[in-house]
Amino acid sequence: RRRARIARERLARARGLLDGPADAFHGEVERAVLSSIEFKVGVAVGGLSRADLLSRLGTAGYSETHRAQVLRVLEACEAARYAPGLAGAPDA
Repeated sequence: RRRARIARERLARARGLLDGPADAFHGEVERAVLSSIEFKVGVAVGGLSRADLLSRLGTAGYSETHRAQVLRVLEACEAARYAPGLAGAPDA
C-alpha cells in the first residue's frame, strides 16, 4: 500500500511540474513508473539494466505488450531528460 501511495504521489508531483522544466517532469514520471513496478515486482528495479527489468516484469506476469509499453515510457522519459531536442523527433 505504501509503495502504491508513493507512486501516486509522484504522479501528482509530475502533474504539478508540467509547466516547469521538462527534465524535472520526465524524471518524476520515470520515478513514478519505477515505484509502481517495484510495488508489483517486490524488488528494487532502479539499478537494473533494461533487459533485467524486462525479465523481472515477465517473471511477475506482465504480458509482452505491457513490457513493451513500460520500456517505451522509460525510454521516452530518458530521451526527454537527456536529449530534449530529440525527444519529439520522429524515428528515422
